Amino acid sequence: MGGLQMPKIGFSTGCLHRTKLTLAEKIAFFKSVGADAIEIGLGDLLELMSTSISPDPQRTAKDFKYISIHAPWKNIRYGPNVETDAAIEKLIKLCDLLPITGIVIHPRKIDNFEKLEKSHLPFLIENSGWGKPLGALPEYFGRLKIDYPFGFVLDVQHAYEHDPSMILAKELIGAMGDRLKEMHVSGCTRELRHAPVHRSDNKDAIIKILELKFPAPKILEGVFLPEDDAEQTAYDELKLIKSYENDI
Repeated sequence: MGGLQMPKIGFSTGCLHRTKLTLAEKIAFFKSVGADAIEIGLGDLLELMSTSISPDPQRTAKDFKYISIHAPWKNIRYGPNVETDAAIEKLIKLCDLLPITGIVIHPRKIDNFEKLEKSHLPFLIENSGWGKPLGALPEYFGRLKIDYPFGFVLDVQHAYEHDPSMILAKELIGAMGDRLKEMHVSGCTRELRHAPVHRSDNKDAIIKILELKFPAPKILEGVFLPEDDAEQTAYDELKLIKSYENDI
């Protein structure tokens, strides 16, 4: 390793959205399997507003080396409206509770960047997937770099949906440059748009990007099914992703 730190690797709590686990239980589970990063997925504005993190899960979450939040993409458009005001106020409170490094947000939900920028929260803009052309191409991020201070997230599966050759993914990495602060890593199957890479149909394509060993924290987004052995699935996914990091 030569003294270099391995990138931080962990899961989105959204991986367990088909289970009945509470947020506190999801945080504890991912800590127990050896993840050192976590993204708290709050996909719905109502979910964000109702989220509270009590002292025990707060302490557990602080043990991760990297913590991010996925901001809502349901029941909200970000712009000059009361929903954006409420979301920002709640996100500030969560950032006071936990050492949040990034807050992921989808381009297609942003009507206006002004309130996001003025909040001084660590928003990270994510590339869009299939059927969502806004925010899918390198040019979008090139413009954002000039106009705004936001960081970026590369979702590898989203890039694959637009270009299975993975040339687009590499072009996005180039366009995002030093603003690329986090990567979302998953593959896909016939059943799942976001599947664990180790059992995805497009595993080889996703590995092309993992082989670049880009040193951003990696949040794994493959969904765990209710019938899965969740612990084994998590171990297998971590093992695969870490295998492309350990000789940087």
